[in-house]
Amino acid sequence: MKKKAGRPKKIVDSEPEVQVDFIENKIGRGRPKRTFDLKLLESLCTINCTRVELEFVLATNCNTLNAWCQRELGVTFNEFYEQFAARGKSSLRRYQFNLAKTNATMAIWLGKQWLGQKDDVTQLIEFNGKLGEILDKIGTVKDEKQFKAVEEKKA
Repeated sequence: MKKKAGRPKKIVDSEPEVQVDFIENKIGRGRPKRTFDLKLLESLCTINCTRVELEFVLATNCNTLNAWCQRELGVTFNEFYEQFAARGKSSLRRYQFNLAKTNATMAIWLGKQWLGQKDDVTQLIEFNGKLGEILDKIGTVKDEKQFKAVEEKKA
């Protein structure tokens, strides 16, 4: 007679003290818990690495990071990330302000971004119009004497 294919029968452990010892001494079964270098994780969050970059560098996923943060630090990964990302942004802001003291371009950019400053377009249009007039005169004038004569007539 052929045996039916199916699940094997469960073997009942006759030694319950082994199971009690397992629970009391907390001998782990399964995969060991993953650990991470806290300083490395802090520095990566401080420079605002994306979640994808963190997963790549640490060779893990955000679920594992979240579980580790909750287990080791008592906060979620998002809370941890936001705290250190804010620290990185404040460092960058301080650096930009120091750079703006010596770099006019940075000062202008910061003024546009945070103070709502913008280029005055009307002045630019007026300048371009005057420049166009001068270029037209130069194009029709053959020599310097003729240019001075045209300027004197206009004045």
